[in-house]
Amino acid sequence: MVRMGDHFFRHRLQRGGLVTSRDDYLLSITSGKRVVHVGCVDWPLSQERLRDGSLLHEKLLLNAESVLGVDVDTKGMVRLQNTLGGLYSNIDLTDSDVNTNEVTAFKPDVILAGDVIEHVSSGQDLLNGLARLVNETEADLVLTTPNSLAIRNVFNTALGLEMVHPDHSCIYSPLNLRTLVERSGLQVQNWTYYSIKTGHDPMHRLYDSMSRLPARIRHAWADGHIVQCGI
Repeated sequence: MVRMGDHFFRHRLQRGGLVTSRDDYLLSITSGKRVVHVGCVDWPLSQERLRDGSLLHEKLLLNAESVLGVDVDTKGMVRLQNTLGGLYSNIDLTDSDVNTNEVTAFKPDVILAGDVIEHVSSGQDLLNGLARLVNETEADLVLTTPNSLAIRNVFNTALGLEMVHPDHSCIYSPLNLRTLVERSGLQVQNWTYYSIKTGHDPMHRLYDSMSRLPARIRHAWADGHIVQCGI
């Protein structure tokens, strides 16, 4: 039997930098590159984010050399194509038998899966599919997802709330996420935490500042992970 004193359950927190804007950081590392954007539709918020200019896929189209949007939401991709233009492909990367020739032929520099893994039933299946693309294209993988250790979750729990996208099936700690990445055969090359803004009115600014201050002290208290991976 493994005892607590043997440190089986105890792990050092994942070290990493901290950024205050996930999107700005992602744009900085994809600028001028060929990008496959997995989860490009951002269902069901795409229309709202198109209106306010916050849709990541639109920002990528303006910033990268070329972008191939990938999603399982065919209707959503048609709406994006009609609104923004660009290239799109209906691929379910959790399906081990899916045809990925279109992605391979695109020859991406970066495969970006921004806040996708928390929506699928099996994060390992998704990472296996992403790892397959990385091996076929030799592209870098950038993965983002909310952080289960975020200090904001403590505040919400104290208020009797659970603030979560209703389509999320899970939320990952640093160790959970790193374990899945490594089980897929990929290696973590860089880890960055990010904070979010929930609004611009005084109450939201106070709420955000109460979350950002602890995250500056302990980065693993930030709202989310940005993980850069490779072969």
